[in-house]
Amino acid sequence: MLLRSFTSPERRILQILIVVTIVSRLALAFRPEWKICSRPFIDDAFYIFNVSQHIAAGAGLTVDGIHQTNGIQPLITFIYAPLFAIARGDSLLGLRFCFILVALWDALSVLFIAKLIRRLFRQNPNNESPLWCHPPIIGAFLWTVSYSIQVHTTNGLETGLYSFLLICCCYNYATIRSFNTKPSYYQWIGFGTLLGITVLARIDSVIFVIVLALVELFRFKGKAIKHVTVFTAIALIISSPWWIFNFTVFGSVMPQSGQSEMERFLLDYNIFFGASTIANMFTVVFFLPKYSLPHWFHGVWFVFMSLFVFVVARRFHIWKYLQQNLNLASLLPLFIFGFVLVFYYIFFFAAPYFLERYFQPLRIFWIIMVASSIPILYKVYQLLPSRKALVTRIALFIFSIVATGFTIWGYGHNFIMDEPIDLYKAAIWAREHPQAKIGMTQSGIASFLSPNVINLDGKVNVEALSAIQHSDIGTYIVSSKLDYINDWIGLSGPLVLSASQHGAVFEPIDTLDAVIIYKRKR
Repeated sequence: MLLRSFTSPERRILQILIVVTIVSRLALAFRPEWKICSRPFIDDAFYIFNVSQHIAAGAGLTVDGIHQTNGIQPLITFIYAPLFAIARGDSLLGLRFCFILVALWDALSVLFIAKLIRRLFRQNPNNESPLWCHPPIIGAFLWTVSYSIQVHTTNGLETGLYSFLLICCCYNYATIRSFNTKPSYYQWIGFGTLLGITVLARIDSVIFVIVLALVELFRFKGKAIKHVTVFTAIALIISSPWWIFNFTVFGSVMPQSGQSEMERFLLDYNIFFGASTIANMFTVVFFLPKYSLPHWFHGVWFVFMSLFVFVVARRFHIWKYLQQNLNLASLLPLFIFGFVLVFYYIFFFAAPYFLERYFQPLRIFWIIMVASSIPILYKVYQLLPSRKALVTRIALFIFSIVATGFTIWGYGHNFIMDEPIDLYKAAIWAREHPQAKIGMTQSGIASFLSPNVINLDGKVNVEALSAIQHSDIGTYIVSSKLDYINDWIGLSGPLVLSASQHGAVFEPIDTLDAVIIYKRKR
């Protein structure tokens, strides 16, 4: 039923892509603990896993069984919880179960991005194109194989679920606005329900709800007031338990993880890494390493890719083609939302290392644009003189080989590794010292595997956050009577220094790759 809008050949390809998506994601579950805790799940994902475990055990929203936290995205946390309940205290089995949902979100995204692209076209553009360059198929294919997408949707955080729900919202909105008849209030109620669930998946998508409301009011003026009121009110009602919980328990609607990231400001990193992130999106399938390249290179990369996109779009009249053939108005809210996120996370936040996933709405928009442009590019290619056509084929062949190599490397990167990452080694070290109290800022994996690890960056520890906000984490370290501080070299030094200002002396005793272990002497 979900595939009935596609032709029989398209259905067969989509079914194959969905199977490939499920198998490639589920395969990651059948690995030993050290590999699962090293890739593709990232350290911050283990905060969610830890809270989900405690929910399953009846301890509520907490990472230590005692103190409440709101430093997680609520929907994915509660969805993971039943998997850990089924695992009955087996943490590794619970992690393996989580790959089922990782595969499910990506498989549904493959299907619905194809459906969204099909819905956006005013007429079927596939009649004159071979099956391999039908826009819905291209969009689904990219979501299946692109490591640039997979690395974010399989990281254990909410990004996979969030991406699927955003695509569904855009599909639902395009469906409502594609009807010749006036949309019913039942449709707007359903839309508001979907928006509310999306806000619970990632709370900054409340901006998406606001953008949608403003776009509707701008396009339809007074006629939009009633239905805008309906879908915004429904979205607010559905997401309100989380806002109420945050405000009544923690005194702010901003989660403590967000407050923690705002305690410092890294504008230069934000600008250059943000530029690089957008340039990476333009390539669709590649991304450059951030920390191993100088800042100026990220700026050059952004300028080069922006000029390339501009020249191609202008030379082949792609924008004109998209305006004539695509219902771009239905994608306008997604584009504005992505642009607002870029502005907010670059100029008002301090987590440049997460910009790749913060900009996910813009990545979804760009994939739709690229996939939708394939028919006009194919027509232009057919009209090229033989010599230019040959050069184009060679360029496409080289690009395909490099893209395939990058994708194989990327997926293999999650399987093939010589040893565990340093944060997993720190987690095992903590598990081998169960009587010690250990403080870490990057405490996700360690606190998941060993309950004696305490978070020090405030993402899931409100007491540590309060100390950081008062510029005195040392007070918390001393009052918590920590025996060890185990952290990356650049992070552990300031912690030890702050503790020393209150009479606590920590001395280095060992290293685990980039993690240095400090033991308290007095």
